[in-house]
Amino acid sequence: MSDFIKKNLPLVVVLGVTAVVAIVMIFLVVGQYRTINEKMVAIDTIDGQIKMVTSQANPRPVTENAKRINQDAADLQKKTKEQQRVLGCYLDPAIDTFIRVLKEKAVSADFKKAAGAMTRESLSAILAKNVSGVNLTNPEADDLKKIYAKVKNQILASATEADKEAYNAAFDAFIEEVSQYSLENLKVPGSDFAVQEAVFLQALGLPRSFRDIRFAQYFVMYAQDIIDNKKIPFEDEKDNNLEQIKILFTVGKFNSRSVDGEEQKTLELENIAQEFLPDVMTRIQIYENLIWNMSKNGLTLVSLCRAGDKYDPDETAKPYVTYRTTLKIRGSLPQIRKFANCLHQEYKNNRVYNVRSMRLSVDPPRDENENYISKSNQKNGYSGEINQFLKYVEMQNAEKNEKKLAAEAGNTNTKSSVQNKEYLKSIGAPLVGLSDKVYAVFEIDYIVFTGDQITNAKK
Repeated sequence: MSDFIKKNLPLVVVLGVTAVVAIVMIFLVVGQYRTINEKMVAIDTIDGQIKMVTSQANPRPVTENAKRINQDAADLQKKTKEQQRVLGCYLDPAIDTFIRVLKEKAVSADFKKAAGAMTRESLSAILAKNVSGVNLTNPEADDLKKIYAKVKNQILASATEADKEAYNAAFDAFIEEVSQYSLENLKVPGSDFAVQEAVFLQALGLPRSFRDIRFAQYFVMYAQDIIDNKKIPFEDEKDNNLEQIKILFTVGKFNSRSVDGEEQKTLELENIAQEFLPDVMTRIQIYENLIWNMSKNGLTLVSLCRAGDKYDPDETAKPYVTYRTTLKIRGSLPQIRKFANCLHQEYKNNRVYNVRSMRLSVDPPRDENENYISKSNQKNGYSGEINQFLKYVEMQNAEKNEKKLAAEAGNTNTKSSVQNKEYLKSIGAPLVGLSDKVYAVFEIDYIVFTGDQITNAKK
């Protein structure tokens, strides 16, 4: 045996090494097999747990999934609120200006810190904490003043006298910005109306409202300022009067009555329920924005109205409400096009318009109760401008025929050519597509999100 090993030593070594390797491999395989069995048992256990959880009516997610779900829900809620503010919170930029100026002007360290942490949401929260004990659907003027005073005092809780000047500067900047897109004379409010304070509270989420008699008094003052300063570019200057402003903004009636021997006009609003006054104010602010965009684009106003004697929204799918308006304007086609584009772009200013329809005409639009179309400008059912255009085309065709015959005879100056030039001179440039007397009728929906308003939040 020893001779065999000596003679075959290399073979024996190889076989020995092979045996050792085989034993190690067997050991590793057995160990791996045992590990696999343990994993399989664990998988079966987990699979059984999953089946048990999923078979429940309300399965409970694992901790990590719960965290992710909660984070996704929070992000979605934040984005949803951001989008909802686009529908009606058009005073947000003015509040942002207020906060920015307050931060810039703050003096003391404590107030700088407080102003630095201030947001629209925190200001709205301050308002919500200070409206207790007030009937928010029927507030007195004194109630609004008290609410504003409480809000101001809380904002200035850590302020010094120098910081109070910063607050005044921030508030003035707020009013300055709001005045850029409002017909209200906010800089010189009436002595009995805290108009500036009411607008500030509106920006924080409290809808504008009045007691009925105070609204009547304020509306007369508001309308008179519009008339005196000609803030509405009426097509007919005769429309710049108190009666027409009333027709545009409310369906109340002006009646003359004798007071101390003098005739005065009063606005009777007894047919408007107190609860609708915030909606009346909302409609006024919608019309203000439409007039502002119309004026910016050089258009004139023919009429602006809503159907019937409604004060509340035309459509309600809480927390969203829709106010419908029919707007009739006059201008050139480019001006009307720019106006329509402005309405679509107003979402950038937190106003959402849905233009339901738009109709164009070279004639003043007809209403059920009025006829703007002059019969003298009609011929065979066409408007005066269309008749001018048809005549112009007819003369051009005649000129072409005469030129053809004249060319054959060697004559370059035709009778029709002279007549055509004289006719163009008499009517001006061709009117189709270039006229500044194109009429447009817009059917418009204005959509508002009311879920964040304080009156709703307190319910």
